[in-house]
Amino acid sequence: MAWVSADEGPFYQTKHMDRYRAVIGQFLQNGHAYHCYCTKEELEAMRARQTAAKQKPRYDGTCRNGRTPRPGWIPSSGSRIHRGQRGRR
Repeated sequence: MAWVSADEGPFYQTKHMDRYRAVIGQFLQNGHAYHCYCTKEELEAMRARQTAAKQKPRYDGTCRNGRTPRPGWIPSSGSRIHRGQRGRR
């Protein structure tokens, strides 16, 4: 990283959490992201089914089309990236 001079760092991602939250909020509002309410056990079962079927383990989009939130559950966020959009800015 010769292009970074010593007086420019160190850089901490945690200092940008407010910006990250704002962008995630925009993605959720615009329909480019969604909340995921899957439990760890559900994700492990999904992975086991896919592995048994000789498929690559990956999230199957269970919560993509809207899943009823669980009371007291803090969701994670997923993104709606369609084929052909990866890497575009």
